[in-house]
Amino acid sequence: MNRILRTGFCMALLLACFAGSNQPVLGEPKLGATGPWMQSIERPNRAWDYDGKRIIGFVGQKILLWDAATGKLLQKMDGHKERIFAVRFSPDGAHALSSSWMSPGGIMYKSKDTRTILWNLARGDMKTEFKDQVAGEFSPDGKRILTFSARPKDVVSFDAVVWDPFIGRQLATAELDKFSEPESDALYFLPDGRGFAYVKMGAFRARSYSGVVLYDAEDGSEVGRSGWKDCDGLRFTSSGALALFGKKNTTITDVRSGKELSSVPPGGQSCWRAVWSHDGKRVAAVPRGDVIQVCDIETGKVIAGDNTHPARPHSAIVSPDNVRLAIESGSNAEDNPEVRLYDMNTGKEIARIKLAQWGHMIGFAPDSKTLLVGGSEFVIYDAENGKKIRSLKLLDDVSFEHDWNQ
Repeated sequence: MNRILRTGFCMALLLACFAGSNQPVLGEPKLGATGPWMQSIERPNRAWDYDGKRIIGFVGQKILLWDAATGKLLQKMDGHKERIFAVRFSPDGAHALSSSWMSPGGIMYKSKDTRTILWNLARGDMKTEFKDQVAGEFSPDGKRILTFSARPKDVVSFDAVVWDPFIGRQLATAELDKFSEPESDALYFLPDGRGFAYVKMGAFRARSYSGVVLYDAEDGSEVGRSGWKDCDGLRFTSSGALALFGKKNTTITDVRSGKELSSVPPGGQSCWRAVWSHDGKRVAAVPRGDVIQVCDIETGKVIAGDNTHPARPHSAIVSPDNVRLAIESGSNAEDNPEVRLYDMNTGKEIARIKLAQWGHMIGFAPDSKTLLVGGSEFVIYDAENGKKIRSLKLLDDVSFEHDWNQ
């Protein structure tokens, strides 16, 4: 148990600060000053974020920010009184969101502090807080956020709310399905910022059994939906379509009209999950200890790549530029846990990264140039070739003393 808790602790301290001398100027975010679409920056653990220059995460209930070039602790921010559930940089890097919430689970536990906080990163202080809100995500222009909003007297169901985070004003609400909640479901703005998507059973989960609903971000009205019964991998793509890797067919569907845009036969391979490129043009079937198969959706051509780790995969993510696939495998020391880096076009292995003690993959930088992993030490790798760039001792100045039962 201590090892598990310390692993979670190490993961929490990974993602906030590699800004150096180019720290952004605070103020209202500017339109157009955005990077890749938010969904394209996947995090296996939502409680950490990495912007290529900084790492932000948590220790206990404190949010911490580090410089990713030096490992220096830049800010320690205090305001939560429950488990940290999610952390996210703003598109311009001047602010960050953090959420505290504990899932009720099977014992119907009531979270002691369900809250989202907007932080001013230059000063390290709280700018706005949103009670009963969880897992906030910024709009592409950084001017709004989207949250799960806890229903009064209902510990298991949430709705969706769009906010102006800088004045704390509610802009739109949408009633979600009963039992919708942040642990397994997903909310994110569409690439144009005019709408948002609600994905039941999570944006990147395998074997999902529900669907995706689109809403207008101005008034919260429903503008489209699509459902499914079973699949091994799904993605709401950067074009606004739903990509499904299924038992019968692999399809791309327009959610608003329900029209099937493309369909190819399945590859015939049993896989742990299927991992899509963000544009929905390629999908890689990721087995356990077997050959990766990459399918080009436009042509239907399937290419056999290299083998995966023999242990069960822990997580798999695609770089924002759709070029690299990173797979973390092995949960125990005897499994020789590692991250394997692959070419998303061919499935060919590029590099193997051995994980440090308590290590886990954090994710790619928004520009796709580097990959961060963390644990007893944090290491930044070149995403092109998998070579180590630098190691960081982020935990040297942070105490491990914490009551994990709070």
